[in-house]
Amino acid sequence: MRKPEKILHKGKEITFLDYSNLKTKDEITQLLKDGSAYIRSKPKGSVLSLVNVENMFFNNDIRVMMTENVKYNSPHIKKSAVFGLTGLITIMFKSFLMISGRNMKAFNTKEAAMDYLVSD
Repeated sequence: MRKPEKILHKGKEITFLDYSNLKTKDEITQLLKDGSAYIRSKPKGSVLSLVNVENMFFNNDIRVMMTENVKYNSPHIKKSAVFGLTGLITIMFKSFLMISGRNMKAFNTKEAAMDYLVSD
């Protein structure tokens, strides 16, 4: 089972949630729960969040779960970035952003996303 990871990038800590290639609702749900618990354990407004969704299974149930988690996590987030968006997941992501009200930037690469997160 995947867990949230801490990445140090240019001296700053980033919380990395790697959903890439996860193909079952159970795997995704577990990482959502673990990621949420980790993020909410941090001070409000302190978390730099990086999410990889490359080749991730995605449907309406997962969109609903992610939207709910994002709302609960929002007070703890300073900045968010995502990479790995393609095809249908790009459309779902745009819908997810509108519904959740979260300001999350999309990037083509992990490196670009990390650079954005640590920029002031």
